[in-house]
Amino acid sequence: MESTNEAILTIPWVEFLSQSPASFTELCRTFENSPQDTIIDASDQSEMSISENLVAFGTTVAQHQKTLVLIFPAAGESELNSTDWNVVPTQQEAEDFISFERMQRDLGF
Repeated sequence: MESTNEAILTIPWVEFLSQSPASFTELCRTFENSPQDTIIDASDQSEMSISENLVAFGTTVAQHQKTLVLIFPAAGESELNSTDWNVVPTQQEAEDFISFERMQRDLGF
């Protein structure tokens, strides 16, 4: 996994999908010990769909009051195009979205 900075964890979509059940469990455990706002980067994918792991990880992120943003340029063509997911087309927009969410949390919204 790569990180854009200490406060935001960025995971490439292919790496996220290819995790074994044990490595996914470890990712969730690591997140629970040190929750971070997270970006899952699928900017190089032509399609993206909701997986069981994505739903489980999204639930874990929400329980810790952190933000999960998905980078997917063709968001309008994805089943992720709903109000349930934070989908943006670029890394910069993902980081901006997380900054906005942090401001809201700091203000108590």
